[in-house]
Amino acid sequence: MPGKIPKERERYFIHLDRGEICEVNREVYLCWYATERQERYQMERDQKHGLVSIEAMAERMFENNRGCACELIADPNENIEEQIFRKMLAEEMYQALAKLQEGEQQLIYDLFFRNIGVREYARQKGVTHHTVQKRRDRILEKLRTLMNCE
Repeated sequence: MPGKIPKERERYFIHLDRGEICEVNREVYLCWYATERQERYQMERDQKHGLVSIEAMAERMFENNRGCACELIADPNENIEEQIFRKMLAEEMYQALAKLQEGEQQLIYDLFFRNIGVREYARQKGVTHHTVQKRRDRILEKLRTLMNCE
């Protein structure tokens, strides 16, 4: 495993997503942090080249907790079937988004995940808001077709 190997210690701990700390052996510790560093490296490389993945869009959407995120977060009053259906629908949506061209993904990301208004997006791109609306509608229709919705 390339990179800096930490000094030998008696106890090793990893920090989990939920804020929990878990004691592990040295091998698990080294593997955990090597994988974490690899993921950070890949994200840094993608940012450097201006790439935006569907996973990153989803992650940002849930971090911001606005827009579409509220519709996809499970409601504790929902029964399990509704929660499963919602998760399956979200997965189908992300798969359909991945099939769009980069410019189409960016428009959807900006309008729906970052909550940029159509007029603001048009100003940023130097086009009329009517052009953005037509493009948005065409992309949404393409998504419906990809998701086999009627």
